Amino acid sequence: MSFKPTIWSKQIDAALHKALVAVAVTNTIWEKDITKAGEAVKIFTPGTITVSDYTQGTAFSSPAFPTDTTTTLTIDQAKMFNFAVDDIDAIQESLVKLNAYTSEAAYAVADTMDSFILSKYTDISAGNTISASTISSSTVLGKFLTAAKLLDEANVPRTGRFAIVDPTMVKVINEYLAGKSTALGDTATANGYLGTFAGFAMYMSNNVQVSSGTPDTYHNVLGHPSGWAFVHQAAKLESYRPEKLFADAVKGLHLYGAKVMDGGNRLVLLESQY
Repeated sequence: MSFKPTIWSKQIDAALHKALVAVAVTNTIWEKDITKAGEAVKIFTPGTITVSDYTQGTAFSSPAFPTDTTTTLTIDQAKMFNFAVDDIDAIQESLVKLNAYTSEAAYAVADTMDSFILSKYTDISAGNTISASTISSSTVLGKFLTAAKLLDEANVPRTGRFAIVDPTMVKVINEYLAGKSTALGDTATANGYLGTFAGFAMYMSNNVQVSSGTPDTYHNVLGHPSGWAFVHQAAKLESYRPEKLFADAVKGLHLYGAKVMDGGNRLVLLESQY
């Protein structure tokens, strides 16, 4: 099997981004070339600009220097994959095996990343938490409108708002929408996008975090991409020949980290029970 790292890397990257749900609605502009776990990324947050009156013919004061803040995001996750294709398989169906396992590796990494990002719900501010309660078709709209109000009060832009919800939430919303408009999921895409509801771009994910109980509590995350940051780097992609096998093997290393920004005020935690 002829291994071309550049081609494989592009295949994995394409499949990875196709599978990601949470990453699609995070702020990723801070990604840089990281090479090892433990590295830190400095995230700049601009200060407030003061607006004042202008009087014609009157000199105005010297320019102000806004007070910005810097937050550190630590690359604290290092995940790998390692698979092999037997020489017999490679001779018979190398291209099929290559494509299949490349995609599987990317989806496995994406699933792990999404679960990690959604675990950050614990850093959302208590004031932006809609506490656990039974959600039904008669209450679901009110919950989303409450979330929208919390974001409005925090001056979070309405453009770009998202909601990542569990599959049962999608079912409840569709029960509410029955006979009113197009159901969520009629235009579903590979990365979980379902359509819009109450001003939120809706995404479904099986990685929405769950606290076991009677009933279970689902921790759905709503908000704006500026509410959290994500940095990822595929640091290594290598091929090798295992010493005791007639096979070609491929191993990859992915480094990443995530952080809730602005004290968690740009995100809303919607806890749901059914």
